[in-house]
Amino acid sequence: MKKWNRFAAAALASITLLAFPALAGDVKITKKALVIDGGQRFFRGKATDVALGSYGEKKTPITAPNYLAIEKTIPGATLAKVPVKITGPIAVDWSKVSKAEIEGGVNYLQKGGGKASFSVDAAKSAKLVLVKFSIAEGDLKDLLNNHANDARQAIKDEGKDARIVSEVYVAMEAELASTVTMGGSGSANGTVNGLEIEVKGSGSSTTTTKVVLPPDTTFAYLLHRVKKWDGKRVKDMEDDQAGIN
Repeated sequence: MKKWNRFAAAALASITLLAFPALAGDVKITKKALVIDGGQRFFRGKATDVALGSYGEKKTPITAPNYLAIEKTIPGATLAKVPVKITGPIAVDWSKVSKAEIEGGVNYLQKGGGKASFSVDAAKSAKLVLVKFSIAEGDLKDLLNNHANDARQAIKDEGKDARIVSEVYVAMEAELASTVTMGGSGSANGTVNGLEIEVKGSGSSTTTTKVVLPPDTTFAYLLHRVKKWDGKRVKDMEDDQAGIN
């Protein structure tokens, strides 16, 4: 069993493991956004501040990338009550990414445990890939209505600019990403320190890998907003992509 240092994190629960790698040519990275397949756009503004389940006000400054001004993050033990998917790995041609588009502070996960400082050079040498952790829209609505009352009320009070982080992309070494996304089965527990994901080896393997996601490993993220309320409950939600709304 590999043991991982615990960092403050977002929490995950039932894990569905998928492996749909995107081609390197399908990925574009700027300070503002991560763009996949030429159309899916994910926020990168102040990404290292956010975690899965962070909520607050979406800011749209004129001279800087849009970002989420966080009020709070839903606790790990609460976030662990709904399913979270793991998708990837997504390959990136890092030779096509400008160093000027990568701001300091972000880290990546290492196969041997812990994290290291991210840079384009480090991404090339460590053969980093991206892995997505996400909560489906229906499960997000269930989370807010049935488990995260404080977050739901804060979002309602904030009004039209309120947003919640529904997906995060994390950079990690390819070998680790392969284990995380293709291990066969996985589960996670919310703890006082955040999220710990446990992925069991495929087939007859008894190997178990544990991964912890600190917020400063968030490379990009997707936001959701409440589209319609039913009194104090969330009736409908929709995604908010970078550069769209």
